[in-house]
Amino acid sequence: QVSTRHSAYTLPARFWSFEVGALGVGSGDVVALMGVTYGLGAGLEVSANFAHFSVGLFNLDTGFHFIDTRYFDLGARLGAWYGHGKWYWIADPLAKKLVSKLDVFSVPLELTASSMPAPWLELDFGLAYSYATFFGSSPSTESTPYADSQIGLMLFFLRPGARVFVADHTAFELSTKLPLYSAVPLDDENRTVPFKRTWTL
Repeated sequence: QVSTRHSAYTLPARFWSFEVGALGVGSGDVVALMGVTYGLGAGLEVSANFAHFSVGLFNLDTGFHFIDTRYFDLGARLGAWYGHGKWYWIADPLAKKLVSKLDVFSVPLELTASSMPAPWLELDFGLAYSYATFFGSSPSTESTPYADSQIGLMLFFLRPGARVFVADHTAFELSTKLPLYSAVPLDDENRTVPFKRTWTL
């Protein structure tokens, strides 16, 4: 067994995967996660977080597992995110006022190497870049839900991780996001964001 979350692996053809989470269980999971993934075959899958649609965030992601060997696998993921500020009703009044005059478009790209050195252990190492741009009034770097959730940030980061499978369909997972560069795209500059605000475990 393997995990497809932040790994090189994808679903087999005609397989479905459903995920449910809350309170920002990972970067890009704003407020809630109700993910649906479908395996297309030939190492391809498509996915979306439908919980975001209800708050004006629209997303589609694809994954491609293109190198498959006994000890080493390589995969890539590409997504597209669009957020419409006026529909982000769940934010607090100050944040809602800030985002109501802007839209955000983001394109995350990730290349991940995965390995199974033992049947109970999966190791992953990702190299990722996320492009983002805002339309409308300039966002605040102090209180912007998009930037805080890292959907509205330009990011270049590493993501090492490990999983220990303790039973069928059960694993303990530990991963961290280590940003090498983080910035909020403003009208005339990219304002950098400190490491302490963007790293996650």
